[in-house]
Amino acid sequence: GGGGVVLLAPANESLSAVSFLGGAGALSGLATARAVNGIATFTDLSIDAAGSFNLSFSSPLSLRARFPTRADFAARQPLHPLAVGVGPAASLRFDAAAVDNVPPEVAVVDAGGNLVASDSTTNVTSRVFNPAQSASFARPAPPFSTTGAKRVTHFEAGGRSLVAVANQFDGSGYNIDSAIYEWSPSANPPSLNLFQQLSTSGAYAFTALDLPVSGTSTDSFLAVANHYDDTTAYSALSRVYRLSGGAYTEVASLQTYGAAHIESFSVGGGHYLAVANFFDGTFHTVDSDIYRWHFAAGAWTLGAEPVQRLPTSAAHHIAFFEHGGEAYLAVSQHWDERASTYALSSPVYKWDRAAARFEPLGSLPTQAALQMEPFAVGGAMYLAVANSVDALTGKAEANSTIYRLSCGAGGDSFTPVQNVVTNGATRWRHFTRGGIPHLAVAQWVPQNASKVEVLAWDGASFVRYAELPNDGAFDVDVIADSTGYYLVQTLPADTSSLLEQLAELDGGGAVVPPASETSVAASGRAVFTAPGAVPASPSAYWDTWVVDFFADGLAPASSGPYKAP
Repeated sequence: GGGGVVLLAPANESLSAVSFLGGAGALSGLATARAVNGIATFTDLSIDAAGSFNLSFSSPLSLRARFPTRADFAARQPLHPLAVGVGPAASLRFDAAAVDNVPPEVAVVDAGGNLVASDSTTNVTSRVFNPAQSASFARPAPPFSTTGAKRVTHFEAGGRSLVAVANQFDGSGYNIDSAIYEWSPSANPPSLNLFQQLSTSGAYAFTALDLPVSGTSTDSFLAVANHYDDTTAYSALSRVYRLSGGAYTEVASLQTYGAAHIESFSVGGGHYLAVANFFDGTFHTVDSDIYRWHFAAGAWTLGAEPVQRLPTSAAHHIAFFEHGGEAYLAVSQHWDERASTYALSSPVYKWDRAAARFEPLGSLPTQAALQMEPFAVGGAMYLAVANSVDALTGKAEANSTIYRLSCGAGGDSFTPVQNVVTNGATRWRHFTRGGIPHLAVAQWVPQNASKVEVLAWDGASFVRYAELPNDGAFDVDVIADSTGYYLVQTLPADTSSLLEQLAELDGGGAVVPPASETSVAASGRAVFTAPGAVPASPSAYWDTWVVDFFADGLAPASSGPYKAP
């Protein structure tokens, strides 16, 4: 379990969380906080076990703790009572080595990493493969119907695995239906089947989110950024839907201007939506807006007015991310109309706890940026920027840059660590396969052949691993489950989009299924046969192998890579 603790203290005094008593677990997170205006906030303290604990805080002067009641403590080390309960199953955690003669073991844990010991029903499936071999793409199912599709989003809601496609233009108008598909991996062949259609206006992107209601229950919402309306042009209403009774119904609308993306995030105890406004019909210098959710009478409503406006220029995407207990927003800016150039800086904002708002942190040099992808590797935070045009040549071939976030006493900064040559890059998508970070990049040049490329982390940088030529994929998202890894791509110039499987192929082009085993959890733990989670040792036929573990509705776990002796 984890969360925030607020201490009332003398202004600008440094405070430290020194220990906890009771139970058997480990305390982690940033253990030092400096008071701002008399309040010190510890935002990411975490205990990795359920039970009752007392947190102890130190300070040169007496202080009082406020959580979860207003009880005051005058001692120099007040005890802060805290109960950590076990939540619903959220993910898998690998707990035992997948090597010869050692049965691999996977735990079912909640969002705080606590073992869900009551779980004796979850089916966990292992998949063993060789990450050193170059992968290919196979098409397990026919293309699925889309119309001038832009962004694609895979998400889980209501116990279903869903894919939302923003259909923008049918050749004559923008006010057309966008589609939500349900992913059916067990079908033969695996397929995307229509779940629901929604009336949209030049739809650009969908964003899915869950908000807590009571206990472990949540409400599922879906927001669509509507870019252009046949009647009101770029002054379009973007809409928010709630999943109820097995279907999405509209619950809110927002006045937006050429909206290209909506980002959902939670920070400082609040839940928010940020809209990237691209163009108001006259100018690209239009504010992007942040809205806050409100909870009352057991229901969520979205505030009608922005709680903060960000000055932006042709904003195309907003990315929220957290690192080291801090929260950030990065805005991809596409065009500087004042200077008539694609070469412009894209701003990064940092959450100011005292002001409860985002303040400018700095900016990144970008070129017609369409999207930024935040991701972590080995404890470091990175931002991959999709630069769609080289500002000097005006051509689609450009360097798309990966930046690393550095945090220190002198402040936060972003350092470029790698340039990747791309051709009309529109989106990066990070995913982990076999414990190895991967990046998929969609590249789209109108009326030209382009491709989706997959890069893999080699320990120092990302190297090209696989590629998929196509007729121009504007967007890509990843579905990862017990049946494999799939890339969903949108083709704006076509009446259909593609579902491709990242796989190993035999000489005849057929998919070689990885070795696999399924184990049912008992008291929250699934145990597989040794060695390597397969009946026969992978070392008999591979030099290197990895094992992935999947369960429906839970975040996967990985083990490896392992090398044969």
